Amino acid sequence: MCPTKCHRAKASVLYRNSNEYELLLPKNVKDKLKEMDARSQIVKSTYNIELDSDNFLVKIILPIESKAEKQYYVYSELSIRIILERLNLLYFQIILSICWGIIFHLLFAIYLFKKIFSRLKILSNTSNQMSQGELTARNDWDFSKNDELDQLGISFNEMATNIEKSITEVKKLNKEIQRELEIGKQVQTMFLPNTNLIKIFKPSIYYRPMREVSGDIYNFFDIDERFKAVFLADATGHGVSAAIVTTVIQMSLNSILTKTKNPKIIMNFLCKELLDVFDSYFMASGVFFLFDGNEKVYIVNSAHNPPLLIRQKDRTVTEIMANGSLLGMDEFTAEDIKYTKIYPGDKFLFYTDGLVEAKNDKNEMYGLEKVKDYLSKNFDLDNKIILDDLVSDFTGFVQEYKDDVTAILIEVPENES
Repeated sequence: MCPTKCHRAKASVLYRNSNEYELLLPKNVKDKLKEMDARSQIVKSTYNIELDSDNFLVKIILPIESKAEKQYYVYSELSIRIILERLNLLYFQIILSICWGIIFHLLFAIYLFKKIFSRLKILSNTSNQMSQGELTARNDWDFSKNDELDQLGISFNEMATNIEKSITEVKKLNKEIQRELEIGKQVQTMFLPNTNLIKIFKPSIYYRPMREVSGDIYNFFDIDERFKAVFLADATGHGVSAAIVTTVIQMSLNSILTKTKNPKIIMNFLCKELLDVFDSYFMASGVFFLFDGNEKVYIVNSAHNPPLLIRQKDRTVTEIMANGSLLGMDEFTAEDIKYTKIYPGDKFLFYTDGLVEAKNDKNEMYGLEKVKDYLSKNFDLDNKIILDDLVSDFTGFVQEYKDDVTAILIEVPENES
């Protein structure tokens, strides 16, 4: 603290703060006081601040209000170095806190991984193995913690064990069912006719069940020297149920043919038999062609796909439309049988809907028009070649089989009577 008179004749230190830092008045303090006194004539209150950049000091001189004759000043020095040191210390503490935070989170993450995520990873890998068919895959870790994850892992292992047992049992049953279906296929094949029965018609046959057993069935009958018959049926549904229906049809057909060869009576009998056995739960479409050696054919078409008649004379293709109701309905209805005049060399194609309704990868059906066009253009070829080429084109077209497929091509023989 420096007292002075108005003329600033003399400056002296009245009080010095006791501090480890020795505070000395600047050498030019008198000049600075004079400068401050000069400014005070213009500004009521003034002070002096000087920055010592070499020593990182701020030197301040402040006047003190006083009624005494003498003027007093306060002189102080503020060290910027201390502030910088404090800031550096603050920065260090911040960096240290960040480092500790990172270390803490890292350690916490390792803890979580060991305690939680490692088990979740094992559980995920085991689930993937199970989904890929590795039924023996199990969670394998120390279940001593007995927490929720341990309980989940134990439950998963128990579930996997039950699934393995169930699938093993299902596979065993499937093998047994497959063996039974193979037997059923052999039995059904035994019901298929010998083509020698209508050898004079030069039959060519394509028969493709969608599964081991088929819902399509056909038969040939050499009734006598004059009359020959062709029968084709398509039961509703697929697989075992449809095969049972066709078996009933075959047995019933063999029975009724010992009593009559009238197509209408035969189909009426089949309808009644199916109705009695299956009570309208299962039905079938079918066609019965009775060939008369006098160049006539008597036809009953029970809601079946129209067989095709290809005339030898001009290669025209005619559809033989249905004239009766489905077999196995409440009541069989059919128009009176009319004969169709046929000539040697005419050809018939009998088929089920699996042929014309099969689809390609663009969801387009193979279609009846393609079949008719092919038959007309290739009429002069041998029946086997015609059907083999048609089937080759058909199998190249189809993306997936969703029904049984049957096709029978025959040719009207010369009249030997």
